[in-house]
Amino acid sequence: MIKGRGLMANVLRKIDDDKYLFYVNGISNSVIHEIPENNFEYDEIMQLAEDIEDRIFVYVSTTQVNVQENHSRPYVRHKFKMECLVKDSFSNYLVVRTSNLVGNNPWNTHTLFNFLYNALMAGREISVVESAMRNILDADHFTDLFDYYLKNEYHKNHIINIINPVTFNMAEILKAFEVVFNKSFLKNHVEDSIAYFDAPAGLSLLLLENCDINLDNYLSTVIKKYYVSVINTFNLQT
Repeated sequence: MIKGRGLMANVLRKIDDDKYLFYVNGISNSVIHEIPENNFEYDEIMQLAEDIEDRIFVYVSTTQVNVQENHSRPYVRHKFKMECLVKDSFSNYLVVRTSNLVGNNPWNTHTLFNFLYNALMAGREISVVESAMRNILDADHFTDLFDYYLKNEYHKNHIINIINPVTFNMAEILKAFEVVFNKSFLKNHVEDSIAYFDAPAGLSLLLLENCDINLDNYLSTVIKKYYVSVINTFNLQT
């Protein structure tokens, strides 16, 4: 059973199973400035804690929670609070922390890659901290890795990280877009507060090996997959 919609709900449909309740209906805008204490995500999780019986409750969170410096950001504080709520409310749960998933979701302009694609195509100036690190994972790869974990490595009441073992700085990400589309970003270099990334990659390395996923030329491969052959057909530009 899947509670939610959007990219994560779509990719999890491939592995949906009655013994799980995948909760992916949470607040997804990571740059939001304020999140009320009693919000819809909190209310839904509390209600589900009363309603579900034998299912394993799976909550998808963010790897940003791993770094204490990120807890000054409302989105990260909220996700950590929801993780604690899940641990306190369900006797059988799994918290999955993941990173910047890239997939076929042209309707959500808040995602990093959709924002960059839109800006590049429209010739809009973007503010950039080129040293900022981002962990990029193809949404299909996330599903494959997670499916393998559930079938082979699952442990009750755990928090796990499913990520790309290779991280990229924003300069590398922008360069990959520019090479694929033979077009340059209009950049305003700034020094601003950034999200920090740190997550143990041991489990992900094991899963990648067992799923035979190739990480070569990862950025350009993902960009071509979702922004050359797929997203153009949806007229993503705003």
